[in-house]
Amino acid sequence: MDYQLHMFTLAPHVANAMIIRVSSNQVEKLFNESSKLVEKGKFTLLEVLHHLTSGFKAVACDMCYRGNDEIR
Repeated sequence: MDYQLHMFTLAPHVANAMIIRVSSNQVEKLFNESSKLVEKGKFTLLEVLHHLTSGFKAVACDMCYRGNDEIR
């Protein structure tokens, strides 16, 4: 087994997983903030949150699919 080859293949996908995790933390913070505003009757962040989560889901699914396919 070649350690360099494994790192060359796996490192980008590990970095992508870290990016997804950090981004999901930010989305969760925005969701919590939006929930507090909705309780007060303000729906200003819902549209932004919807667009952000839809795009995030598409990008994360694509990254995971390509990563699984390459590692397989």
